[in-house]
Amino acid sequence: MIVPVLNRFLHWAAIGLMSPVLVLMLLSKGVELDMAGIVLAASSAAVVILELPTGILSDLVGRRRVYLLSILVAMGARLCILLSRGPAALGLAFLVFGISRALASGSIEADYIDEFIARRGREKLHSLISAMGLGETAGLALGALAGGWIPVLWARLLPEANRYDGVIIAQLAVLVALLALTLCTRAGGAAASGAEGGREGGIGVRGYETDRGGRARLGAFLAESRSFLRGDGALPLLLAGAAAWGFSFNAVEVFWQPRLEALAGGSGDTRLFGLVNGGYFLAAMLGNALVAALLARRALPSLGLAAALRALVGLAVMGLALQASVGGFAACFLGLMCLNGMMGVPESVAFNSRIPETARATFLSLSSLMVQLGGIAGALAFGLASRFAPIGSLWLGAGAAFAASALLLVKAGRAAEAMAAPARAEGA
Repeated sequence: MIVPVLNRFLHWAAIGLMSPVLVLMLLSKGVELDMAGIVLAASSAAVVILELPTGILSDLVGRRRVYLLSILVAMGARLCILLSRGPAALGLAFLVFGISRALASGSIEADYIDEFIARRGREKLHSLISAMGLGETAGLALGALAGGWIPVLWARLLPEANRYDGVIIAQLAVLVALLALTLCTRAGGAAASGAEGGREGGIGVRGYETDRGGRARLGAFLAESRSFLRGDGALPLLLAGAAAWGFSFNAVEVFWQPRLEALAGGSGDTRLFGLVNGGYFLAAMLGNALVAALLARRALPSLGLAAALRALVGLAVMGLALQASVGGFAACFLGLMCLNGMMGVPESVAFNSRIPETARATFLSLSSLMVQLGGIAGALAFGLASRFAPIGSLWLGAGAAFAASALLLVKAGRAAEAMAAPARAEGA
């Protein structure tokens, strides 16, 4: 389990390094504040367009190969960002960055999950999901912490250079380490051989026949994936739940900083935001660890637990809207993120337990795509509503919508039970 956790740590540390200074870096490179969102939107657009196709590509030509390609493209994107100035050049650089994100989505994680299930069974899957989640949040937290200090140190070492260049160079260093880890290990942590072997080698790809040109029967693969999705009553509901998360949490992610600034009286002291942002990741890690311990001690139904936690998260968002002090806001915000960290594990276990191994990367990318689409819908809806309503009212609506989406998981649980009943009857 060490390799999956280390992979997730390095992967997200590279992203976390830039998170606390991203907009400041754009401003330092000649991008006006009103253009910063448009530049960053190029990355999101690439992810939305390529998310599902790259997931299918991972299942057809090999997940590890596609992930290695994503690292190389990510390194190229950082070099483009390092050398670019102005909104047009940086927009293209972030477009390349979005391509790398799409290529990485659902690729290497799918192999880790398949390897774990083959060795230890689906009933222990929550331990891997939780461990990888801890690696992700630890990478984000430590990366963000380092990203706040590197510009200060870089300015002292090279006062004439752009102070944010050091952050980009640090990202490149982390990506080199990630590339080396992926090249030297396989999903189970063993040393990689020259051939991919197993599921990524041989006459066919992922069990599908190939023609003389080595191309998989994409049509047959897509037809089987669609058939599986239609035949499982729980999966469409879980995907709808992913879209609901993207929609509702957009309101939290976009407006928490302006709301906290207003509660703090517009002091402009960014140390407060650093503390809260760091606490965000630590609270998510705590929630992840708590639910992992809970699942290890008691055989709770994943979908039932996920539905209960989703309802609690929705109520916490509504509670955040009612806070009128910095202390109350910070406590409620961190509690919300702890619950969100708890919720992610059982939902991920439920989803990964139902999708087919041969199309795991495809379905993981589809889930990520639903989150992205929900987020875009939320950005449009809450952005428009913010012209007419205060942030508190937006959060009341977002929290109520998210709490209501728990019904999707309740229905998914019933659908899963209905599908399992005939199998139990036959085994009786």
